[in-house]
Amino acid sequence: MQDTHELFHESQLILQSVIKKINALQVDFVVFGGDQVEGLGKNESNWNLFLDVVQGLNCPWHFVLGDKDVTAVVDKMAVFGPDWKGKGIEGNTSYWSSDFASNVHLVGLDTSRTESREGLLSSRQINWLKKDLEKNSSKFTIVFSHHPLLAPPPYDTGNTPWTSYILANAASGREVLGASPYVRLALSGHIGMNKVQKEGNIYYVSNAALASYPCSFKVFKVDQDKIEMESYQIEYKAFVDKARKNLIESTLAYYYDKGKPKEYARASEGDSLDQNALLPLYGGMIPAKLEKETTSSGGFGIGLGLGLFKGKKKVEKPKEEPTQKGKK
Repeated sequence: MQDTHELFHESQLILQSVIKKINALQVDFVVFGGDQVEGLGKNESNWNLFLDVVQGLNCPWHFVLGDKDVTAVVDKMAVFGPDWKGKGIEGNTSYWSSDFASNVHLVGLDTSRTESREGLLSSRQINWLKKDLEKNSSKFTIVFSHHPLLAPPPYDTGNTPWTSYILANAASGREVLGASPYVRLALSGHIGMNKVQKEGNIYYVSNAALASYPCSFKVFKVDQDKIEMESYQIEYKAFVDKARKNLIESTLAYYYDKGKPKEYARASEGDSLDQNALLPLYGGMIPAKLEKETTSSGGFGIGLGLGLFKGKKKVEKPKEEPTQKGKK
């Protein structure tokens, strides 16, 4: 069994390919949901390489921090602050908010802790969040965090090893979000699973990873009465197959079901409505099948759960026909 199931050496090629796909989809903006790098690297080489690659995006992009981004980081703002300021996000904290449009408000939370998989929202950040939502009332609000604010099974069981991956005070964060009628969508990564859950008037969507199975990202298209959510898998089947094998052989798969470790891969994929769905914003808010041929234009893309740029092994592009987007 292995503890590490991410495709570290293939990650740069994966990200470059995904950026080309996102550009072709013509989304309005992208948010990276943490674990952009597997540690900063010597002289921040991994982080700088990530920045170089994502400059290929043809749209604005933002990021939140994951636990792997802050490994051995003493001062988050000293490392990442200049990059937020370069995107017009002013402030002296590692959490932020920004108005994508006059009526669309984005909130990026920092749930990362140095040298810990478990996440935390500081009391200072929770107080800031309350004030930010009050200040921006009446705007359609989307919240981004690395750790899920509403953990899906099995991470909600309170059992080992799942407890070491959760956000310790997630309920406090959800209480603040739930008090605002304008927060409608909360997106997260970290655990690498596709799962749509609802609490009150908010959809909590856990997103799979690019560098571990099922190797996918999501695009969300938002209008006044609905959100359309669509998943796209990376185009290289050989990488997807390798990532699936790695995940099935991981310790997490063993803990999930030692007799049937493949069940953990299926749980990571999620059900069909965890991958592609129409999410109504009114009425009963019951997710429905997404009719792809009728999807609207516009929207935004989000890439989550990247463990990038560790090691120097050169990876060649697979010599095979790429697969089309879809579900595993």
